[in-house]
Amino acid sequence: MKHSYLPTLTLILLIQGCGSDSGESTIAVSQPIQFDVVGTLKNDCGQEQAFTQYTIYLQDENWNVLSTYQADQNGQVTIETFNDDLTFTLVAETQMGEGLVGLDVNSFVDVPSNADYFYEATFDSLKANENCECVSRDIILRHRSFVEKQTDDASAPVMNWISQDNQQSLFQSTEVCRVIGEPWPLHSFTVFGSSLQEQLTGSSELTREFDDGSEQGIEISAIEIAAPYPIIIQHDRTTLSQLFQVNEHFTVALSSDGDVAPVFDSHRFVDEALHKSVTKDNLASIRSLFGISTYDVNRQVINSDILLALDNQLPLIHPELDFENYSELGEDGQYDYSESESDVLSIAFIYDVKDDTNQTIPVSWSLFGPLQGLLPMTVGLDDISQVVDSSSDVTTTTITLYNSANTNRYDDYIRHFMGNTNHAITADMVWYELNLQF
Repeated sequence: MKHSYLPTLTLILLIQGCGSDSGESTIAVSQPIQFDVVGTLKNDCGQEQAFTQYTIYLQDENWNVLSTYQADQNGQVTIETFNDDLTFTLVAETQMGEGLVGLDVNSFVDVPSNADYFYEATFDSLKANENCECVSRDIILRHRSFVEKQTDDASAPVMNWISQDNQQSLFQSTEVCRVIGEPWPLHSFTVFGSSLQEQLTGSSELTREFDDGSEQGIEISAIEIAAPYPIIIQHDRTTLSQLFQVNEHFTVALSSDGDVAPVFDSHRFVDEALHKSVTKDNLASIRSLFGISTYDVNRQVINSDILLALDNQLPLIHPELDFENYSELGEDGQYDYSESESDVLSIAFIYDVKDDTNQTIPVSWSLFGPLQGLLPMTVGLDDISQVVDSSSDVTTTTITLYNSANTNRYDDYIRHFMGNTNHAITADMVWYELNLQF
């Protein structure tokens, strides 16, 4: 169902007296801006279907509800407005595996009215998998010898990894899906370990061959050998991977005492690959009356040049945040992280909600907005108050502060958070994360 949110129509009178023989005036009427919300659900082979189990609440700056919109049969909501920006909350049903149906709530502040919102739902029992073919395969990877095997990686979900001997590893119950009649997706299977030179190295294979369903499994030989790239790790942890052919490949964690990074730089998709590194430092971890609190800094670099991706150093100066008492979150619902000098933030609450049989109902509420303002969770929504309100118990609170090297514009971030993917934002981004588990 489509609704319209139309403030009082302002007519702009343009009196054109000069040069007009008739003396008539021209009336120009401003055109409303159309703001669209599109809800989708992906099946197991990546096809999109309409998701309709959500509601949009258009709100004012104090989170008072102005109007309500229910998704139509195509999973869409259309709002027409004369305002340049909107503040709203999406309430969607969510469900995973065999679990109960819960709520995924997302609130946005000052969204550009000309920016659409693409919401991707999680609701496993509603997936339409009629066009999908999914198989479970044991993948036996024959690879080079290691002095010591350390870890593995697969771009497909794997139940278990078993080191069978020094030159063979088993990726047990690998789950692979495709659209019926189409080729299998490309996946990588990788083993990392130490070389004779006591350096971290890797052996991998890329394959689309998943048709063989024999009990012995599918045997593949790892012909890709990682090259050692010198690196100085000055932080707690750096994770390195490559992005190509839809999936993420060759993921490996580099330890702080290592001096090289294993990089697969000669495979057949290397020209299209993007190298991704994520560096993390724990700035503080404490246990208090509130619970366990951690304060971390992260930086992500994504680049086609491996040397630029590996040059991933964290800032030397960090915001002084109250990771012990969380005083930036006021008891009146006001929050203030303006002194962090970040660009935008997100604040997420995970709630402790149980049904009559004491089973967990998944409920989360996230805010995406400026560094200072009013939490929508403290105001609440009448329509979901029987499930969650301002007095509900919170199990986890996460505050994330974002800084991208490529933009500081609020609108750029909000568009990105609403599914208008902006790769430039995430190509070089620093974020600080405060996490409190009660």
